Amino acid sequence: MAGGEPAPVGPFAVLARMADTSVGGAVGPEDPLGGYRPVLQELLGDLGRGCGVRYAALWLPAGPDRPSWAPAVVWRTGSGAPDLLLTDPVGDPDLLLTVPDVVATTDATDGGARYGVLVLAHRERIGPLPVPARTLGMAALCVGLLLRRARNRGEAVAAQERAGRAVRRVGVARLELATVQAVERDRLAAAVTATPDRQLRAILAEAGALEQALHAGSPDAAAIAATIRSELSGMIEQFRALVRGVYPQVLRGVGVRAALEELVGVLGVPVDFHGDLGRRESWEIESGLYQAAAPAVAALGLGGGAQPVRVELIRTSAALAIRAGRSGVEPARVAVALRDDARRLAALGGRLHVERASDIAGTVVDIRLPLRLDGDWSPPAQVGASPPHVPAAA
Repeated sequence: MAGGEPAPVGPFAVLARMADTSVGGAVGPEDPLGGYRPVLQELLGDLGRGCGVRYAALWLPAGPDRPSWAPAVVWRTGSGAPDLLLTDPVGDPDLLLTVPDVVATTDATDGGARYGVLVLAHRERIGPLPVPARTLGMAALCVGLLLRRARNRGEAVAAQERAGRAVRRVGVARLELATVQAVERDRLAAAVTATPDRQLRAILAEAGALEQALHAGSPDAAAIAATIRSELSGMIEQFRALVRGVYPQVLRGVGVRAALEELVGVLGVPVDFHGDLGRRESWEIESGLYQAAAPAVAALGLGGGAQPVRVELIRTSAALAIRAGRSGVEPARVAVALRDDARRLAALGGRLHVERASDIAGTVVDIRLPLRLDGDWSPPAQVGASPPHVPAAA
């Protein structure tokens, strides 16, 4: 102490010294005592010497479901204290008072719950304990505070580890999304510029042929005009489909199933819908699911035909899922077409998996997106909810 003041004495002396002592080594769930085992050892030594006993121990639950209690931290003198209390767990710590040579037991509580039991045994001399019961209670209070701080340290380290994993996932997701966005920009650029340019050139060529047919009075003029009208209608519908893919207004207004039903109307193949996604979810969830399901259904329907695409909508307690399948489709071709969509969904914490389906002799695309986009989040342990599980002392 500064200024020559005497060092604090009594049960709280260890806590005072602890404030100036750093805990070395990693602290986490693997060390439920939070690095305070030496501090607890010192506190038990002070208590044992002050009470004139040869054995002082902190007993804690030996398992997460509390099947038995065992000593976690033990202090004893070198004068040959028996090993009985060091090796024999008990189902009820109250039974310790019935063990021969046990002098006293005191509960270490936190929030009304018993988290540990202080056990004193094997007196040095006959007679009453040299310290009052109030001192034992203060020592138990110190132990309770240390156990609480140990839990808080473990929860803090666990939270830091979860935050670190989340930061790393965010970095990976950003890289994945940047790559997918670049691919999407290239695809949209081709859809907006290259494809319409080719279509316009073809229409202009047809317009030139129409002009010549009209001048010549050819009967082919009507057929050429019909071809131009068909190609213009195709361009307009293609542009509408492109806009729906970029911003599906029906999705925001009605939901995923309605948006998919609007989309499949231009695929040229029958599509059967089954199941339901239940209540509406946030825009991030619904748009992420739609942006994965739409190209999956389109890839299965590529090439036309009378064989239907089966789309099953599924809701679980933790995720939304869509399972789309069609017979007579090669899985490898669908997997290549959905490669970038799978990466985009994975960046959101979801999954897109393409496999061969034996039941329909074709291809199935399984799409799953969790209702929470923050990965493996789990709620922190509640203070006072359950006692710590600590391995028995050596």
